[in-house]
Amino acid sequence: MKKTLVLLFMLAVLLPSQAFAASSSAAQINKLYFEDYSAKVKEVKAAQKAYKAPVCSNVAALTSQYKQNTTKYNSLKKAKADKYTLSQAKTSLDQVKKNLSEVKKDCSSKTASMRKGSNDMLKDLDRYKAEMTKKMKAHLDGKGKMTSQEFDKFTDGVVSYINGRFKENLKMLNAPAAG
Repeated sequence: MKKTLVLLFMLAVLLPSQAFAASSSAAQINKLYFEDYSAKVKEVKAAQKAYKAPVCSNVAALTSQYKQNTTKYNSLKKAKADKYTLSQAKTSLDQVKKNLSEVKKDCSSKTASMRKGSNDMLKDLDRYKAEMTKKMKAHLDGKGKMTSQEFDKFTDGVVSYINGRFKENLKMLNAPAAG
């Protein structure tokens, strides 16, 4: 009976102290320090979808011109215009088609390049965040060597660095940076 009471007493004393010594998780750290991280990633992704390289503004004008030249060429064919007029219309149509193709190619390559750069920046930021989360977790678990003030300074620096990178990414994509 005494052994049972001693065992119950030890359980009552030791279990709560072990519960208070529970380590912090990465999810808790993310919730505390990086609460709006996923919203900012979504904002960057939306800016990537909306991004059009400056050269892409010519695509609409050239597409309209191509449609007009196609209509003109087809109407000349139906009207059985002379060979010279028809060849001039065909040459003009081919030139506009070539220009449109070049501008579309340039537009898509520059847009893809910008999106790749933005995605690379997001990947780097994600790796940085993961490394800093490990350091924060180590400190909160009592394994770090920082004082409380140093840790506060450290977390402020990490958060401001991440926010700055998001603003830089949005600026690169010509989107307004929020917050």
